[in-house]
Amino acid sequence: MAARSCWEWIGPAAALVISLACGGGESSREAGAGDGSGARLPTGSACAGPSDCESFCLTNVVFYGQMKTFAGGYCTRKCQLDADCGGVDICTPFTDAAGHEVARYCLAACPPAVCRSSSGYVCTSGSVCLPK
Repeated sequence: MAARSCWEWIGPAAALVISLACGGGESSREAGAGDGSGARLPTGSACAGPSDCESFCLTNVVFYGQMKTFAGGYCTRKCQLDADCGGVDICTPFTDAAGHEVARYCLAACPPAVCRSSSGYVCTSGSVCLPK
């Protein structure tokens, strides 16, 4: 069964819109995700759908009116604190056009993560891997 896409509307007047492959919610951190073993990929990994990730596969974000595409998908999950991100990754706030925090997502910390530069990802000044 192919992963379906959905939109998660967050914030006033849909200032932040997130497109993700729906489903998931599991929280195992094992090697071998996507190989049929039931294991899940960690935060920042490329993904095609929810069965690849610990929680969900982020594909696009409309932020401040601009579309940010996560090439190849980006495994992530919602969080409140860095501790919610497995002790390695960073719980990062996303804000609406007015600068109000509307959601927090785990983003791959760099280092130790090696950002997927071949897919257009860089280590930001905030020490997280994001698309350019």
